Amino acid sequence: VESDPPIADFPSGISQTTEFTTSDFTSGFKTQVFGWSASLSPGLYDASATIVGQDAPSTAVTSVTDSSSSFFRVVDEFAPTISCPIDMDVTITANNCLEAITYPDPVVTDNCPDAIVTLVQGIASNEQYGAGTTENIFRVVDVGGNTAECSFNINVICEPECFSGVSTVELVDGTSKAMMDVEIGDNVLVGSDKQGKNKYQPVYGFGHKDHEHESSFLQLYFDSNHEPLELSSTHLIYRQGEHEQTPLPASLVQVGDVMQGKHNSPMVVTKIDSVTRPGLYAPFTQDGTIVVNGVVASNFVTFQPNEAYVVIGGINTGWSYHALSVYWNKPHEFYCTTISRNQCRDQIYMEGGISAWSYLGRSMASFMFQNNTNAWVQTLIFVTVLPLMLIAVALISILEYAGSWWMTMMVGGLLSFVFVTHSRKNKTDKNIHNIKLM
Repeated sequence: VESDPPIADFPSGISQTTEFTTSDFTSGFKTQVFGWSASLSPGLYDASATIVGQDAPSTAVTSVTDSSSSFFRVVDEFAPTISCPIDMDVTITANNCLEAITYPDPVVTDNCPDAIVTLVQGIASNEQYGAGTTENIFRVVDVGGNTAECSFNINVICEPECFSGVSTVELVDGTSKAMMDVEIGDNVLVGSDKQGKNKYQPVYGFGHKDHEHESSFLQLYFDSNHEPLELSSTHLIYRQGEHEQTPLPASLVQVGDVMQGKHNSPMVVTKIDSVTRPGLYAPFTQDGTIVVNGVVASNFVTFQPNEAYVVIGGINTGWSYHALSVYWNKPHEFYCTTISRNQCRDQIYMEGGISAWSYLGRSMASFMFQNNTNAWVQTLIFVTVLPLMLIAVALISILEYAGSWWMTMMVGGLLSFVFVTHSRKNKTDKNIHNIKLM
């Protein structure tokens, strides 16, 4: 006896009518075959038939009605198929090593429509992924209850953008200070002037300052009496004789390369290794350079692996990441060194330890170069932002050169208003974020 629920209603609109006469009942009964066709989903159906005819033989014809009822089940014996995307390796720069990753939907085929796909393990598309490998498992269930599964892996590689906390800088009094202890206002060695004398400048801010996050750093070894320089593979560093030229990503440094040391001394790379440590630090100076563990390095990084220059559509634009980063930071540097040093000492950091100013520039660069953005869109952003940066740098340079008090105060007041407003907004956003976490 078929009694499994649910019992579905028979499709409406299907009917068959047959007329009976007295001659049809000469043998005492009439046989009629009912036929129909319909598209039915798998399930249990109630099929009933009603026969209306005449009671025969009789001279006084009377109507008679008979009915019968039965059940039938439609069964889907064909399982669906599901195909997941291929495994993905994604490299992200350190923003607490979290990034929204988008991947294609699994492809489903089945003989019946309305199959349901569910992510049963893993992280959905366009959600935040952290460092490591995540297995995403999808399951499809068709209307007949048949299932199939597929899976793929997303491996997230976290690339820091900073120096490690144990790296050291030289202060103006000749002492050394660990990067994790450097503060805004510290006068640090940034290189040598044209006469070969040590040049010191104050740290006016940090692009990244995170004491807790753990990341992998390259270790560049020199002579046996020198501590290795620890920095991210994307960080920019100077070869010997290139201090006034363009620094290259640390990922391109090879054993035997001669790097630029303090006092313009040559530093020969004897070994390259890697190490994992907590802490990410990227101090900013006016020249955009800093001497770390005795080696001259840029304050900045590249956003395109192994590229010292911005490359769009396979074409080198001729603009180095170091130069563009110096220009981008010029308003921030001018504000912090000329207008309000105290305000900059209370610098606001976003989630992951990135400063608010750096976060804006990094977000734009990430959109351009880390999300498969079309080359035409990259070009549009580049040719729009570059002139604005150059105009800002020109105006600030005029103010610095002229030393006009009233112009400096006017522009400084405007920058102060923008900076304070932006800082308050970030504090509010941070409080809202903390409330949501609680």
